[in-house]
Amino acid sequence: MIRTRKTPPIFAVGVISLLVISCYLLVFRDGELGQQHVAKATAVSDIRGLVAMSREIAAMKKLPLITLANEGFLAVTHSWLCNTLRMHVHEQVIVIATDEKAYMDLKEGWPHVRIYRYNTTQEMTGSYTFGANGYRILLLLRVRILLELLKHDVSFLLFETDCVWLRNPLPVLDAYAGYDVVGAQLGHTLDYRDARGEDAPMATKNFSVNFMLVRATEGGVALWEKMASRLQRHIGSEWEQNIVDFLCKQRFGGVNCELFPYSKIADGIWYMMVEGARNRLAARPYVINNNYIKGVENKIKRAKENRHWFLKDERNCDLEMVDGLTRFQ
Repeated sequence: MIRTRKTPPIFAVGVISLLVISCYLLVFRDGELGQQHVAKATAVSDIRGLVAMSREIAAMKKLPLITLANEGFLAVTHSWLCNTLRMHVHEQVIVIATDEKAYMDLKEGWPHVRIYRYNTTQEMTGSYTFGANGYRILLLLRVRILLELLKHDVSFLLFETDCVWLRNPLPVLDAYAGYDVVGAQLGHTLDYRDARGEDAPMATKNFSVNFMLVRATEGGVALWEKMASRLQRHIGSEWEQNIVDFLCKQRFGGVNCELFPYSKIADGIWYMMVEGARNRLAARPYVINNNYIKGVENKIKRAKENRHWFLKDERNCDLEMVDGLTRFQ
């Protein structure tokens, strides 16, 4: 006798279907992260303390250097702070900590660095993989916080701590006084086989936000506001740097944009170049962003392999490495 499987009651099937659909709509809509969830997760709370910190730096006639850190990025942030220990830039740095562990750890380890505790509406402690939903939400949150700073007339240099500063790059910024937005360029758009590099027109290059000067000018605010709005609508399919790239090339709102030379601000492609290409395009850059590689552990591994890691253990700087870098300058 053949036994047939009983058909589940229609009511149960309906309930299960509704639960599945509800979960889907909570996270996705039209292939993107759900807008209600995103809006709640990236809602900007009171940032008066952050504005005050930024204005303290501006009062010293210096530019705020702003980065974001969470528990998953603590080791990388400690390494960068060690890296720049002798460069006299810490008085300009603001680290926005998005969880209590990161805030307390950095505050204790670096009492002279401005650490701002930003209270997020949801837990954001993970070392998110590039492209993951949490990663995208954290980036949008950063964009929206920085938009509020721009609206408070605060200009800044946005940077990420998964990098090495071989030399203090701040003097490079002096050549760009007339621009609203100046960004690093993505190495994958360089034809590093024939060293075309910096001689190519801007239209053939792409902006990166990993090291970006943004001024609180009419053009700078207009671009950042448009980028934030578009990124929130298309958070599952677009990146902030692609939007910035498009808006800069369109001169949206009259914005005046420029790119830092790759020879001065390089990215993770630098690590992949053969020696000849490095010598032609970026023999001695000021900054190398450790991107084009997924996962914090992989970033750390590559930094160590290239002697670009400045921690001896969890909290202590490798002063031999730090002083060696100072001699390199």
